Amino acid sequence: MKLWAGEGEFQVAVDNRRRNHDFPNMQIIRLFLKVAGWIITGVAILDLTGAYFLYRHAEHYVQTASRAQGTVTKMVEQHGQESGTTFAPVFQFTDPQGKVHEVQSSIGSSPPDYKVGETVTVLYPPDNPEAAVINGFIQVWLWPALLAGFGAVLLALALGMFVVAYILGRVEKRKPAIPCPAPPGAG
Repeated sequence: MKLWAGEGEFQVAVDNRRRNHDFPNMQIIRLFLKVAGWIITGVAILDLTGAYFLYRHAEHYVQTASRAQGTVTKMVEQHGQESGTTFAPVFQFTDPQGKVHEVQSSIGSSPPDYKVGETVTVLYPPDNPEAAVINGFIQVWLWPALLAGFGAVLLALALGMFVVAYILGRVEKRKPAIPCPAPPGAG
């Protein structure tokens, strides 16, 4: 029985201890990445599903809505705590029955997207002209586009997590085994 280890034998023992100590941590990190990746993938799928349904709703609205030419009559200043001051257009249009409708947009911007006197295309449900919107990207397509973009970012994040977990697994498998020296006098 040897009571004293040589310098090389001591280093091998330290390397083996590090290797055995690091391995469980690597497995935990890989497991975390995989589980988080699947959770984020699920959230992304729900988000993209919502974006799809909002897109279909907007598309159906654009196809079935009545159209009219309108004019921006004024810009209403709106004050918000987080968004600061925005300007919402108020527009006027005439329906096929000759009735004039004036509607304030629910979405404002800073700087204003429209100028007073500007001609705009208006979309409105035939049975509810007061629910009219200006036919523009922000009014009609903003929410489907935001949700789709957010879902795409989540999917990219999840894919990155899966790739990192895969690479960590490959690195762990490639770690060379550190041989322990045979005791002196052994075969």
